[in-house]
Amino acid sequence: MNLTRKKKISFFLAIMKDKKLFSSTLYKDRLGHFYILDNAGSIMPAVSDTTYTSLFCFTCKLKEDINKDKLQIALEKTIKRYKYLYCKLKKGLFWYYLEEIEKKPKIEDDIEPACTNYSIFSSPLFRVRAKEKRISVEFSHALTDGTGAIEFLKTLLFEYFSILGYNLPSTNITIASSPIDNEEFEDGYKKYYEQNIPKPDPLPIAFHIPGKVLPKHTYRVIFGYCKVDQVLKVAKSKNLTLTEFLSAIYIYSLQQIYFSIDESKRRRYSPFIAFETPINLRKIHPSKTMRNFSLFLISRIDCRMGRYSLEEIFELTHLQMQTELKKKEHLKMIKRNVASEYIFALRLVPLFLKVLVLRSAFYYLGDGLITGFLSNIGKIDLDPVYFEYIDYFDFIPAPGKASKTNCSVVSFDNKLSIAFGSRTEEKELERIFFSTLVSLGIEVHVTIKF
Repeated sequence: MNLTRKKKISFFLAIMKDKKLFSSTLYKDRLGHFYILDNAGSIMPAVSDTTYTSLFCFTCKLKEDINKDKLQIALEKTIKRYKYLYCKLKKGLFWYYLEEIEKKPKIEDDIEPACTNYSIFSSPLFRVRAKEKRISVEFSHALTDGTGAIEFLKTLLFEYFSILGYNLPSTNITIASSPIDNEEFEDGYKKYYEQNIPKPDPLPIAFHIPGKVLPKHTYRVIFGYCKVDQVLKVAKSKNLTLTEFLSAIYIYSLQQIYFSIDESKRRRYSPFIAFETPINLRKIHPSKTMRNFSLFLISRIDCRMGRYSLEEIFELTHLQMQTELKKKEHLKMIKRNVASEYIFALRLVPLFLKVLVLRSAFYYLGDGLITGFLSNIGKIDLDPVYFEYIDYFDFIPAPGKASKTNCSVVSFDNKLSIAFGSRTEEKELERIFFSTLVSLGIEVHVTIKF
């Protein structure tokens, strides 16, 4: 059901007047209810199209073929619990907003490349696909982050196994019959926004990998599979966490590409390699939100200083990440991102003008400042009994415009999945990354998928 013009005006005027509404994405009046986008999600419609969709993907590989009819029933049960996620994007006078979809969702065939050839403007902001033993969920970052998506997938899996007749534990799982907590759709950024603190120092435009871009709607994903205990053993020998270890190798690989460019051409590129690692803020700033609530740790090297050895990059990455993990540093970034939403005059700017500004801001304050990112969702915390039914998980990052190639990591049981999503023809970055892992004594099985 489309919102009336009166309802749109009522909503946006209320948001502009009442700051208390900011910490919740839900708005209610006598005409119904709908949701505003959280601070991180609000920029996504302005920078998304059918190639750079803002979609990221989690895939669960089961040990038996999927019964699609049973999975459809499980999805319908799951959606009733997470109805605030089953939404379509709508245009308001001043901002985009979300409206719940009334018709039942359908399981799609998993036959096209992940995360591309999809419009978040004419379709739901997530989709569930299945083929043979694979269940995939793709979510737009306009709606949620990796933590929200994996919680949804765990609920879907639990309900599916229950319908099949398996009596599995629900430890660390939100079951479909559980009550909804209002905190699940709060905006964590606005909840923890503090006005009287400084913004972080500005960063320079970063080095971006050269190379020919793949055709429209083409997204190449290269997977590398390792044993968790092998990777952890090497990481711990360097006094690094798994995320620090993989991030450092990624930075080292980017440096190799930078210095492989002919010196006469290298001057065209920024010498700064800046690398982002998302962190789940829920672990630091308590929140039950299923919307976006993550920020990025920045690790960087200045190639004007010459080549860094891998050991030097290990040390620098560790020190920089540990510094950025400090709570006060997060509050600075939240201040920078949220502050403009509290300026009354900016709230009155029409949406079409905001979109133009947001596209520019996304490059100069976001995508343009990073060379690449590695998102490690961590270990999928399911009871060990699920090892009998689930083989592994994959995590595919959303396509990136400036960074072009990015990486996502997830682990389950003793299986570590590393996925590089790329919009470039060249595979040199992935080759260097996985070759470096092998040189450190880690066994890697590599596969490619378009």
